[in-house]
Amino acid sequence: MIVSHEIIDYTNTLPVKLSYMQIGHAPMHWHNSLEILYILSGTMTLTIENSVYQLSEDDIALVNPNQIHETNMHNELLNYAYANQLMHELLTNFRVNASDNTSRSRKHLERLKAITSYIEDNYPGEITLTSMAAHEYLTPAYLSHFFEKHMGVTFSDYLAKVRVSHSITDLRYTELSIEEISAKNGFASARAYATAFRKIHGSLPSSYRKDYSKERISVSSAALKNNVSYLMLDRYDFSDKINELLQTNTKEQSQLSSPAILRVLPNISVLKEQKALKHTWRNFCSVGRARELLYSEIQDMLKLQQKEIKFQYIKFHGIFDDALGVYREDDCGNPVYNFTYVDKVLDFILSVGLKPMIQLSFMPKALALDTSKTIFQFEFYISPPKDEKKWCDLVSTLTNHLILRYGHREVSQWIFTFWNEALDYLPFQLNNPEIAFHLYELSYRAVKECNPNLTFASMSVYHEPNMAGDYVRYLEYVKINSCEPDAYLFHFYPTRYDSSIQEEHTMLTSYESKDTQNNLSVNPKPRRLKLHRNPDIMKESLGIIRQLVSDPQKPIYITEWNLSPSHRELLNDTCYSSCYILKNILENYDTVDSFCHWSLTDWIEELEFAPELFHGGMGFFTKNGIKKPAYYAYYLLNKLEDMLLDQGEGYFITRGNGRYVLLLYNYIHFSDLYADGIILNSTFTQRYKDFASWNQAKVQLTLTDLPDGNYDLTQTIVNPIHGSAFDQWVEMGALEPKSQEEINTLKSLSQPMMKRSVQTVSNNKLSLNFLLEPLEIRLIELDS
Repeated sequence: MIVSHEIIDYTNTLPVKLSYMQIGHAPMHWHNSLEILYILSGTMTLTIENSVYQLSEDDIALVNPNQIHETNMHNELLNYAYANQLMHELLTNFRVNASDNTSRSRKHLERLKAITSYIEDNYPGEITLTSMAAHEYLTPAYLSHFFEKHMGVTFSDYLAKVRVSHSITDLRYTELSIEEISAKNGFASARAYATAFRKIHGSLPSSYRKDYSKERISVSSAALKNNVSYLMLDRYDFSDKINELLQTNTKEQSQLSSPAILRVLPNISVLKEQKALKHTWRNFCSVGRARELLYSEIQDMLKLQQKEIKFQYIKFHGIFDDALGVYREDDCGNPVYNFTYVDKVLDFILSVGLKPMIQLSFMPKALALDTSKTIFQFEFYISPPKDEKKWCDLVSTLTNHLILRYGHREVSQWIFTFWNEALDYLPFQLNNPEIAFHLYELSYRAVKECNPNLTFASMSVYHEPNMAGDYVRYLEYVKINSCEPDAYLFHFYPTRYDSSIQEEHTMLTSYESKDTQNNLSVNPKPRRLKLHRNPDIMKESLGIIRQLVSDPQKPIYITEWNLSPSHRELLNDTCYSSCYILKNILENYDTVDSFCHWSLTDWIEELEFAPELFHGGMGFFTKNGIKKPAYYAYYLLNKLEDMLLDQGEGYFITRGNGRYVLLLYNYIHFSDLYADGIILNSTFTQRYKDFASWNQAKVQLTLTDLPDGNYDLTQTIVNPIHGSAFDQWVEMGALEPKSQEEINTLKSLSQPMMKRSVQTVSNNKLSLNFLLEPLEIRLIELDS
């Protein structure tokens, strides 16, 4: 967008606006404030009035008020106006008294604003110097002189620049011809467009389009395997640079910026009316893909999890993964089925007390319409079938095999579903929603024809605001076609897409793909993935989901959930993960029918294995089986009793069989900058430096109407000091383990802290006081 005049609003307490941004091309503009640019990375061209400056890393530039200036990025440029540290130094040591040769009256600035705004609003139409002069009640000669004097460029060149700038999107993301683009953007002819384009960019529009097409993301095997935007958040780490500037050592910085926060809970009667809890979070656990369940290491992790927590269902991908050898075709094109490895996977699942969710995914290579569409390091084929009948036969043959092997009674307790995130602008999508709807219906009927009593759930959907339209269409489709699901599946991550960032800087870059069978084009919007600033976004999203699903009798399962979808989110390894999980489950307890953490272990075959043990993986366990703090969140949840006494911010109190169980947590949200992907303080080993605050919490509570006597009080504590394998690894020296002895030591050091004491109740009252560390979770068990 061409910006003519920028209005900068300041806070009441600080007359400085701090901003971090990726700068592309910001055309000529001005504002009434001093601007300081500090170049953290990359290079840029800065034009101020008629002077051109080439800036590179560590350069500082000042733009005076009301100076017309323009910025242009070369390669990747990141700019952070670190004014609060620099302003004092600059004003103290670099202030000079100089005449302002570029001063303009307010009248002149208003006139420039009117002219440039008119051009921006009307550039596709016919604009000439004469028509513009008439619009401003000026003579063409005066307007020409005035504009060139104050903007440093002729009127015609400025107009051409605006039109060329707007044409870039059409060149990149449409199939319009050069003639159509030139006409759409206000050029008299394709020749005039080419001349203007060459003058600005040094090449013809056709050459620019060709060069860009080589770089943009396409839906091909190589592109999808390298498309880590779905698995890795957009991150810019400037901690080393900022700490160098401020001459501070992050390891020596204290984060206790203020006294502990006092939380005094209301008196809680143990005789108050109670609410029965269903503990729906126990309904689902997960593992990456079906074949991973054949590995002894992963089996051991799942056995331990089931022994200590015990979930009901397990979600995984890839029952039709070619690694399991389910489907091939003979020389005549006839299907050949083999369920040997599927049986091994399901036998193990049942042996540990779990029931499977049979996700009918993904397409066997021999059945795929387009074998170039794959995803992940070990490939899944993301394609419709080349033959719909063969797909239906595959689904029904598998279903009948399962019924024959395990029996109607057992299989009727399982859940069947189709695909994964098929309606999202994510790598799993099937070209367009209509294809997904149709294949869902075919799969639904193939399963139900084997046994109409089998549970068939909806397609899983990554819930975010932009998906609502397609999901409503899906709900309408299944109702019209009598294939309504028996349960609804959603995924949730506290992320958002930043659509304000210029297209060339997006993580999910626009691409166009073709469905050759149906001649359909798909143009996902370019988006950049960020964490959500709102710590309560899960509660809001669950409310939206409840509004979408109108049938209150059917389960709503969250079958994939974590603090981010990234396999390289360093907070995954920390106590933030356990505190985040506990906060969100307790605040939304039983509001949906599962809160399935994705995934069991960092050993998940989507990306290549990271060389670091604590690389920010999504698992409960590291790849070698060390429990992470996230595991202990569910471990403590499993100790809750069945009746809810009271809940509120930071606490949850239950009762059962003469005992009382409390869960406390001291949740702290990360800073807005960190949510935007800007890491200023944290490092690989110091991961708690980018939080909005860092306070201990003093919790005071009183239980009333207790029978007098002595009670055994047991505390189980997880915080950065106790129960965090990552933090213990840092204490051990932060070197990658080289022996099983080190791994065993880490396991033993990473247990939660346990404390026991005897509490005496008199006058039917017990007062308790606890001091929680930042991001601590604490279980208190009180037994008579």
